[in-house]
Amino acid sequence: NPQPSTGSVIDHIGLSYANLDATMAGLEGSGAKVISPAREAPGVFRFAYIEDPWGVKIEMVQDPELLGFHHVHLRVRDPETTLRWYQQMFGGERTKLKGQVDGLRYGGIWLFAANSGSETPSPSAERAIMSFGLQVPKIDSAAAALHQRGIRFPVEPRQLGDLWYAFAEDPNGVRVELLQRPPE
Repeated sequence: NPQPSTGSVIDHIGLSYANLDATMAGLEGSGAKVISPAREAPGVFRFAYIEDPWGVKIEMVQDPELLGFHHVHLRVRDPETTLRWYQQMFGGERTKLKGQVDGLRYGGIWLFAANSGSETPSPSAERAIMSFGLQVPKIDSAAAALHQRGIRFPVEPRQLGDLWYAFAEDPNGVRVELLQRPPE
């Protein structure tokens, strides 16, 4: 019985659609819980928030440059330090979405970090969004390098069929799943 993602260090995920208004109309008609209706973030995109039946907060966006899975949004005490930590540990390109929103880009997916203010968000392990994943070429060498940097691993590398995975944890309590897929 995980708690909702709201209030956690992984606050929400973002999904991008070509026509946000049509998507929201379809969701509202199917009984989705609309947290906030569609509105404009000037110079960025149109967006709205919904919550799924399991408590996952989803930002619905209309970003024609990136349709589909769009971003993971963290809520932390120090966004700058958090983004710098992720770039040092996992790479990514430090840039601004539409020149306005600071984040890290992993291929086509964004990682954002917002200030949680005086609130200390809950760790992600028992929340509706338990973790987010990053694919690595070799899980053993990635885990060894992160261990040397003092990163905690609640779940050490293990195999599930042809897939290898492990869970690392950032200083804010965000679980990061490392994935090694079999060669294609």
